[in-house]
Amino acid sequence: GLHWQEIYSRLKSTFNVAKYDQLPQTMFERVINFLNTLGNQYRPIDRSKKDITIAGLDAEQIAKYLVRARAFAKEVEVFHRKLYEDLGISRYVKNDIAGKAYDIAHEFNVWLDPFIEQAIPQLNQQRLANF
Repeated sequence: GLHWQEIYSRLKSTFNVAKYDQLPQTMFERVINFLNTLGNQYRPIDRSKKDITIAGLDAEQIAKYLVRARAFAKEVEVFHRKLYEDLGISRYVKNDIAGKAYDIAHEFNVWLDPFIEQAIPQLNQQRLANF
């Protein structure tokens, strides 16, 4: 798609304004139509086409992997935070590995948890996390 600076340039030249906030409110509909002509990347994503079906066994294997990856990421985060502390590095110094581990362990849970719950029972999740 177009870079935001290119879009901004085209908007200014098409509507003869120095800044976008100089556009009168009466032109907003025309501006939106103009922006929509710049490419499909500015239209909402149709999520209905993203649904897929997988076999139960495949779903179970993916869920097991996710549970173990999350448990491992939690361990990595704790280890690297403790390592920084033991080395005398201030907790305000950027710790990329611990940060990435935190993201893996927590960031996507809102989407992954329902899938995991459906694919494997809770007791199996706890057992898998302690591999």
